[in-house]
Amino acid sequence: MLERIFRWFLTVVGLVLGYAASEILIKVNAVNALVSRNNIYYFGFIAVCIILLGLIFYILSPYLIRLIFKITEILENAIQKIPTNDIILAVLGLIIGLIIANLLISPIARFLTGNTILSAIGSSLAFIVNIVFATLGIDITLKKKEELYNVFTFLKRFGKEKEREKRLAYLSQRY
Repeated sequence: MLERIFRWFLTVVGLVLGYAASEILIKVNAVNALVSRNNIYYFGFIAVCIILLGLIFYILSPYLIRLIFKITEILENAIQKIPTNDIILAVLGLIIGLIIANLLISPIARFLTGNTILSAIGSSLAFIVNIVFATLGIDITLKKKEELYNVFTFLKRFGKEKEREKRLAYLSQRY
């Protein structure tokens, strides 16, 4: 059932890409001799591109789905070997790294939204900085995991002591 859903989803993606490809080919004048916006060939060309790419994606989708399932299985087996604490710390480091990266890059990316070239540079720069800081956050948290475990243990112990003090204060007031 899931494979059928993915197959039809990939077919729809192919149809949409077919439309996008036909519009791009028309805009860059690749098929200008055949197509002008006022004749029937324009709509025929778009229909042929949509059907062609939709059919290609429909035919290739079982292979793509099997490939995706194999990659998912490999990743799942690799992740199952990693301790849960390390996964949690890695995700925490990833989140912190992405927050810091977006705080740093946000003003720069806004400044670089003037024209198309600057916008492309700003987007590329934001992407690279996000990847660097996400990787850095994961690396730092995994390398400092013993210290982070000590911090969490201290906070847990500190919380238990506070809770015991509150109970003692409550009991002393009651009696």
